[in-house]
Amino acid sequence: MPFAVELFLDSASAAVVRRLWRDLAAADPAGAWRVDPVLAGGARPHVTLGVCDRLDVAACEDFLAGFAAGIPAPVVSLASLGVFATDLAVVFLAPVVTTELLALHDRFHLEFRELAGGPWAHYLPGQWVPHCTVALGVPRSAVGETVVRCLSVRLPIPGRLEEVGLVEFERFGPLHHRLSIRLAGV
Repeated sequence: MPFAVELFLDSASAAVVRRLWRDLAAADPAGAWRVDPVLAGGARPHVTLGVCDRLDVAACEDFLAGFAAGIPAPVVSLASLGVFATDLAVVFLAPVVTTELLALHDRFHLEFRELAGGPWAHYLPGQWVPHCTVALGVPRSAVGETVVRCLSVRLPIPGRLEEVGLVEFERFGPLHHRLSIRLAGV
């Protein structure tokens, strides 16, 4: 199963995202598309730093403890709505990309690459689009409706990335939270 390292949003901004997840799920009772797995699998609103197919979990847990202690919790502003236009689309909220956020991502990958096997290219430095997923597996015919429903959320959503976590998951399946550590200054 793949692994993801995620930065979790503070409780206030996470509540806004969770409300949107619930609204989207209620609008799709037939399950034509999949709202982020929070409703079925326990996901937390987050921005993913990296994903890989294989991982030295013990070494990663040690690394994340040191990483969390040395990273002040960044302030973020979820300021736009976006779509990854794959066959089954992903709809997301995007934080303003700051030099602080990019530096945090680069710093993470300097050491994470030594622990991870089969890194997912979309999360590597120079290719990463920071985002907070609100719906995935959206058929192209439902993207417009999904985006319109997301417009009910007042942007920007101010927040902070307060914890780093390690999650093991199945694609479109359940999640297993292995670790969560608060970032410095929280």
